[in-house]
Amino acid sequence: MPNTTPIDWQKTFEGLGLTLTRLELAAVEAAYVNMSQPEIPGKPTPRGHIADYPNSAFGKLEAQSKVRFDGAAIALDPNAFQIIRYHDIAKMDEQWVRFGLQRTDPKSNDFKAFVRPNMFQHADGDAGVDLGRDAADVAKRLNELWAKGQRVVALLGTARLDITQGMELLEPIQKLVASLTDVAYMTGGYRGESGNCYGVTRAGFDVPKAKGLETLVIMCRAGIADAHQTAAAMSIYGQQWGDDTPGLSTASDAAVFFRNIPNKKVYGKWTDVEIANFVHRGKPLVIFDPQAAGSEETHFGVQVPVRTNAEDVAAYLDQSLPTAAKMRAQPALDVKPTTMVPLLQHEKYMAVRLYFDGNEYARWVLQDDEGHKPFADAGLKFSSSKEAIDNERNLVLDGYWKDIMLLQHLKKLPETGALPGAYAQYRKTLEQLKTTQQGQSWWWDQTQNKSIDGIWFMWPAEHDPAVFSLLQALPKDAYGQQVAAG
Repeated sequence: MPNTTPIDWQKTFEGLGLTLTRLELAAVEAAYVNMSQPEIPGKPTPRGHIADYPNSAFGKLEAQSKVRFDGAAIALDPNAFQIIRYHDIAKMDEQWVRFGLQRTDPKSNDFKAFVRPNMFQHADGDAGVDLGRDAADVAKRLNELWAKGQRVVALLGTARLDITQGMELLEPIQKLVASLTDVAYMTGGYRGESGNCYGVTRAGFDVPKAKGLETLVIMCRAGIADAHQTAAAMSIYGQQWGDDTPGLSTASDAAVFFRNIPNKKVYGKWTDVEIANFVHRGKPLVIFDPQAAGSEETHFGVQVPVRTNAEDVAAYLDQSLPTAAKMRAQPALDVKPTTMVPLLQHEKYMAVRLYFDGNEYARWVLQDDEGHKPFADAGLKFSSSKEAIDNERNLVLDGYWKDIMLLQHLKKLPETGALPGAYAQYRKTLEQLKTTQQGQSWWWDQTQNKSIDGIWFMWPAEHDPAVFSLLQALPKDAYGQQVAAG
């Protein structure tokens, strides 16, 4: 049962110098009950999920907010809850108060109330930022980058897009990165796998990583369970989302904020806090919005440039970033001993993408031994050759999952279940069809020529109508029969 121990949260927050409104108090009490729910082994935790959001205490709190001016926004996770009081984003205002509850022990339902009165301060109340002390891993890497004349650009914006929608970020970020030189990239570190998301924080990591460029991460401790695993350097800065922003903005030389990619997907108030911090520290920033009508907007008392394409964003950064000579002249940071957890050699998760027949699909998959096992158990093989790994992505596993998504598109496989075994059976059937049709297909030849250690894939069949017909003709399994029936 949820924890129902009565706690006077109003009195608790008044002791921290903050009086809650009636709706804020209701949201805090609802969050306490939500996060106190029991976890059920082997099943998704109910913590952090909001049923009937419009009629919940959270929905009612946010509903009374104005679109642009005064209001409140919430963030509910399994172990933490935050409310941020926001004001007119056009005006400089240091009092965007953040407050909420933080679980004190993973095994308990004890929560500590916290208040952050100023969005530019370190979590401990220190107005200054000491990267060498508080972000030692990133600071150490910055010293190396500066010596080579490298600048650091933060790529920021919506972190929690639906994974298929998030794929739309890849092309504009690829164009931007291709248009810049002597640049390393910073993100907020959120991977998105746990929420089936793929946002700016992940696309802004994947694209530079695939091009062999430096990737840095500064994030809060609350997000470490779903973080990038192979950044060149990662530092934990603060406890909650928003605590990390002073460190991230200090370590970066400029920032790009992505908006309306995809169309009508705009960032939230925590991104506004990031904009405020870059403005506060006098760092160049630009909003990348393909739908923008103007070239400037007022944010926190200053005019912020807005650009509609990657080339213009890159041109602005080229004019605004410090020169390579200035970077080399910077005094090195005094780096204290690091306490960061070791980074992995390869990402445990990868986002598999399929563009087929005018449709886009994407999903997160495990690419470690645990992710390989169901396929190996079904009799499918993997390769240890260098050709099977590209930028830490296992291309055989990537191909198998693309095939599965293709079969799902054709209604041959369900969305969930024991997919690798059923997929292996379809491979055998398709091989038999190929034999009976005497292999009279350009695509089969191309597949064999491009295979890795003889491992072939179905997903390139879009380029061959004959093979696409074979795929459509595959016999229906129990799921397919059910779909056909109705």
